[in-house]
Amino acid sequence: RSVLRRSVAVPESDGTLGVPERYSSEDWSEHIRNFPFSVILKRIRSHLAFNALFALCIHVFNFFTGLVRPPPLALLSACSTALGLLLVFRTTAAYERWCAGYRCVRETKQHLQQLRRLARLWMSEEDLEWMDGQLATFPAYLGTFLGGGVGAR
Repeated sequence: RSVLRRSVAVPESDGTLGVPERYSSEDWSEHIRNFPFSVILKRIRSHLAFNALFALCIHVFNFFTGLVRPPPLALLSACSTALGLLLVFRTTAAYERWCAGYRCVRETKQHLQQLRRLARLWMSEEDLEWMDGQLATFPAYLGTFLGGGVGAR
């Protein structure tokens, strides 16, 4: 079962993608329950296990010998600053990709509306109804594709 929220249902006549719901506290408990089955966790499991084993070895070595000294505070401050900047840059890049995707979806919708307006000038009523049926499924398919549903790659 997917932990992602579905879009809010919109009226049939409205061809928009819908607005995603906000997360609630129930979602957090669902994420915690589904964490052991996470695809991402499966992908990083070996790296996580190596880091945990390495940290355990250092701890055991330090426990028996006392030779491991903590690094200087300035180094830790520099590392935490660098990690913070990397996180900000990654978040900004992800937001920019989301904005670009949203802009593409909006432009695609506008092109479809323009196509419908132009087709009304020269198509018969029967052909226009057929085209409307074809175009009506596109926003729903696009929403499913962007949401990672059936048919998404």
